[in-house]
Amino acid sequence: MIIKENFELKNLCTFSIGGRAKFLCLIKTKEDLIEAFNKAQDEKIKVHIHGGGSNTLYSDKDLNLLVVKMNNIGVNHNNEHLEVLSGTPWSYLLNYCLKNKLYGLEPLMGIPGTIGGAVYGNAGAHGMEIKDAIIEIECFDTESKEFTTVNLDNFKFSYRYSDFKKNKNLIIWSVKLGFSKDIKDKRGSLEEFKNFRLEKQPQGKTTGSFFRNPEGDSAGRLIEAAGLKGYSLGGIKSSEKHANFFINFNNARFEDVIQLKNLIQKRVFEKFGVELVPEVITVE
Repeated sequence: MIIKENFELKNLCTFSIGGRAKFLCLIKTKEDLIEAFNKAQDEKIKVHIHGGGSNTLYSDKDLNLLVVKMNNIGVNHNNEHLEVLSGTPWSYLLNYCLKNKLYGLEPLMGIPGTIGGAVYGNAGAHGMEIKDAIIEIECFDTESKEFTTVNLDNFKFSYRYSDFKKNKNLIIWSVKLGFSKDIKDKRGSLEEFKNFRLEKQPQGKTTGSFFRNPEGDSAGRLIEAAGLKGYSLGGIKSSEKHANFFINFNNARFEDVIQLKNLIQKRVFEKFGVELVPEVITVE
């Protein structure tokens, strides 16, 4: 296992904001993961699991934290399912599917981050959520220090939620996903969904959607209707292209993001009575 000390977290996330973590552990094997949690126990220090860094806002202060970065990358398939390690980037998986003519995951094209992060937050797009494809999940239980399979019958998934957010002791190691080899089961071309994202969603230093969509509405519409689309505060702004995307356009600070988040929540609630809930995970 590779361990780095006083690592700058802004180099790990798409927002490019973050102070230094006391330790960063790069995980490639199951033994690495066990070793990382043993080190955290020895150091009496909290652990944060880092996926692809596309949905995380770190404080720009130094953090007394051991960050576990999942670098376990790999995809295999047989006639029934794909088995994907949790650190595998979505782009890697979808290129694998394209090469091997495996269909069914096309709507999720362009989702940032890793498979593990997508399962943790039940990521979705174009009417599909990752839970729709899940067959089995293998996890590391930090309490028993053993690898185990999740009983999906008793495991809840909903909009941008999975029970992994409640069961903090379970760390996703690998996921089995269903697929089809029948071209009739394609839900649209990869190129079609890729072009949609490029056209509709801002690029640059962003976490993607900052707030969850309230039921029956969209956070972007509410922010725009509240007059805050394109609004900037310090080095952060709500994108002119999509109001629910925050863009770090000028060396934004953690506090800039928090102040913009609070302003938007306050203005939207005052105008529409809707409480916007952040989708982005804040670590401080």
